[in-house]
Amino acid sequence: MASTGTPLSRARSNLDFVTRKDLDNVLSGPVPWYVKTLFEGILKSTSPGVDAESWQQMSELLRADVDLISKLQAFEPEDSDKHRIRDILHAELEVTSLRSEFMAQFSPACVLLLRWCHALGDACGCPPPTFPMTEEHLQDAQEKAQEAREERERMAREKTEKLRSEAKVLETPASPVSEEPKGRLQLQSVLSGEVFATLKGALPAWTYKDIADRMRPLLPSDVGTITLFAGEAMEPMEHYTATLESLGVLDDSQEGQIQYTVDTAEAFLETAGKRLDLPNGSDELQGELRRMLTEATRSLDYLSKADVAEVRALNKPPRAIQLVMEAVALLMAHPFDSWKSLRAMMDDKLFLTKLLQLDAHRVSPEVLAQVHWYIANPDLLPGQVKNISRAAASLCSWTRGVYDVAVIVSRYRALQAA
Repeated sequence: MASTGTPLSRARSNLDFVTRKDLDNVLSGPVPWYVKTLFEGILKSTSPGVDAESWQQMSELLRADVDLISKLQAFEPEDSDKHRIRDILHAELEVTSLRSEFMAQFSPACVLLLRWCHALGDACGCPPPTFPMTEEHLQDAQEKAQEAREERERMAREKTEKLRSEAKVLETPASPVSEEPKGRLQLQSVLSGEVFATLKGALPAWTYKDIADRMRPLLPSDVGTITLFAGEAMEPMEHYTATLESLGVLDDSQEGQIQYTVDTAEAFLETAGKRLDLPNGSDELQGELRRMLTEATRSLDYLSKADVAEVRALNKPPRAIQLVMEAVALLMAHPFDSWKSLRAMMDDKLFLTKLLQLDAHRVSPEVLAQVHWYIANPDLLPGQVKNISRAAASLCSWTRGVYDVAVIVSRYRALQAA
């Protein structure tokens, strides 16, 4: 037997005394090594597909699972899975050798969770602990618990000091400068010659995307491709590296003008559809669509909640990761204006399920026209993104697959209606 011989049914019932507040308190900061081992054993035993090594990854996953306790109470190991669980709890992590007295140094909730783990180990045939607990072991557990508490206190102090500093900045009287943003960029229509709008706060570092993203809300809803032109030569503005500064658009007073043309979303689809081989027959088309969609969803096969949590935990993500998540948000019809709003999308515990269930047939041509900028970006090829983040690379492949399917479907519908 793994420990005290508490039946699994009794251990499940005892979990009623673990409140969500107790659990959140444990998961909200650093923990001793034995608490990390306990939760690693719980995750690996009950969720074999989850890959979370660090405490940050584990705590993110566990905090996101609001039904964790009820899931543990309902967990019943299958006979075919007992050997795997026994290896995890006994041989790999030695959870069955951990003592309740250790957990009591840190949290009563951990005591009950350890007893559940021990009961699960008993049910799976784990042998009893191989070494006795000594006073030295207990002393070490106390020291590790105290170290974790002190680290939590230090982090709390730093957070408080940061908030106070930010509050002081807000309280500091503003300098007597004009509230009007200095930069002004006029948008002139190539067709009519009229100035359509003026973008305030224009910066020399603005790229095509910075301008186009600000233009779209001002334009009709059926707009597809936006083309920008700078200078007397009327050369189209390059989409990824050119800036207002490199093109010499803004003068010394940070004012300037740029010309533009727009195509409809239908015109964009016609161009985008030609890039893909569109089968002539309806049956061939359906088969090709199924193949492409299967390939797109297959890219998510190895994407776990832990992978998503790893991306979501980034405070300042690499640009490639942010752009991939923007493309995902567009396809998911999730509004965003910052990394914070993209993290909110990933906070949804059904995020992966919604990706798999996304109906590419419902993605509008207008959205596809926006997503095209990401698809054509030479820095957002899955192979390159993988060097930064495996999770982001999977989402990048999924985005490209869904985009291709949606373009073909929309283009086919347009041809059928013609």
